[in-house]
Amino acid sequence: MRVVICGGGVIGACTAYFLCRLGADVIVVERTEVAAAASG
Repeated sequence: MRVVICGGGVIGACTAYFLCRLGADVIVVERTEVAAAASG
């Protein structure tokens, strides 16, 4: 399964992590850096 996650905040990063653990091919798209805004 291929998944694109828009947003690398806490929710996006955690979702990507657990989907990867389940074997998904995950891409996280973020405007700046992962956890650079409010999540940072």
